[in-house]
Amino acid sequence: MEDNVMKRLFILAAIVVAVSMTLGCGKKQQTAPGEKKTILFAELLQETNSFSPVLTTERDFKAESLLFGEEIIPYSLKEKRELAGFLKAVHSLGNGRIELVPLVKARSMSGGPVERALYERIKKTIVDGVRKQKKVDGIYLSMHGAMGVQGIRDPEGDLLEAVRAAVGKDVPIGVSFDLHANNTAKRAKNADFIVGYKTNPHRDHFDTGYRCGSILIKAALGEVKPVMTVTKMRLLKGGGMNIDFISPFRKIFKRMKAMEKDPAVLDMSFFPVHIWLDDPELGYSTVAVTDGDKTLAKKLAEEIADMAWAVREVPHPKGSTPEEGIEIARK
Repeated sequence: MEDNVMKRLFILAAIVVAVSMTLGCGKKQQTAPGEKKTILFAELLQETNSFSPVLTTERDFKAESLLFGEEIIPYSLKEKRELAGFLKAVHSLGNGRIELVPLVKARSMSGGPVERALYERIKKTIVDGVRKQKKVDGIYLSMHGAMGVQGIRDPEGDLLEAVRAAVGKDVPIGVSFDLHANNTAKRAKNADFIVGYKTNPHRDHFDTGYRCGSILIKAALGEVKPVMTVTKMRLLKGGGMNIDFISPFRKIFKRMKAMEKDPAVLDMSFFPVHIWLDDPELGYSTVAVTDGDKTLAKKLAEEIADMAWAVREVPHPKGSTPEEGIEIARK
């Protein structure tokens, strides 16, 4: 009799567990109290003029920042750029549940293509750092998005592909880019989400890092599931067209801000690139990141793309001649 009772209790317990697991399927798996998540981060940021014969070297990076490991965090906090914003997000939203692993901070002024050997060394440091970790719950990469390297057409895409191969398909990778980034198929395939500056002249480096970090932390903790749509256009316009607070782009950024009021929308970005890249994929792009709603992401990215496409009809502003510029400067 006692054996039958125990057997029934065991069967009942098994049913309860099975039902609980079934009900949990498809839901975000939130982090248990006390469980820490490990997030790796790195920066590789330089804007390239493909047509410059002068290479960007290690000396150029050291002039701004070329740091490794534990020296990255104190330096970044003083700098108030993307990594500082990311670290602020960790502090504000992580609630002590995030363990950080800094890998590389490499940042240079704009210039010619980066030396291949230097890029490969930085890439190896990042990828090896990922592989050495027994547990990785998220990766943040701060990059420009318009960098060139000797012999490599899409270095940011190349790095993302290598990091994805090292970490696997299930770990979220968040990327922040400059507004002038050139999004490619390789980047869209290997990043879980991409966010970009919303200002030009750029005034939101810190905010961009914070936004990217916020999404990544929430994803690592199981609070959101970011999905992304990247819409690409064969469109280029020169300088003077992509100021965020004047026509014709002001209405685009205003519309994106309105879209982000929807709690399901994690981020909206528009990338009007820069025209000095020698790349067959060069062109405008829009990115929509939502919380698990791929259909909504596609709809919003395409709406902003339609608004951006209409800019092709807007004439370029008339510039001054060198002589006129000198006269203006003298006044």
